Amino acid sequence: MSEEFGARGPAMTALLRVERPVVAAVATSVVFGLMHLGNGLFGQSAGATAWQVVTAGSAGFLWAGARLVTGSLWPGIVLHASSNFLQIASPGAAPLWFQCAVVGFSVVWGAVLIRVAGRRAAAA
Repeated sequence: MSEEFGARGPAMTALLRVERPVVAAVATSVVFGLMHLGNGLFGQSAGATAWQVVTAGSAGFLWAGARLVTGSLWPGIVLHASSNFLQIASPGAAPLWFQCAVVGFSVVWGAVLIRVAGRRAAAA
């Protein structure tokens, strides 16, 4: 919950006052991904940490899109908690092809949501 608030709460709101939604989404997603660099301090390999930065950043982009469409942090909180649960409950890492597909899905669907939010804002 704190990661969602930190990445897509006041920071995103402040960026939305001065930037286009896509810029706010990209910026907060990059920061969100970089927030995971600290996992390397707890024994995670450099490669795994770098990949986690990419996967977290792409997930953050999707969750930023959800926040823009709904105006709420709750979809991101639920999706983030679900993602964390599935990773903890998982018997091991998903195959790389699947992880790449999830990254691609997150970026594409995040872009779709951001576009939908922009169209709604323009129509209002």
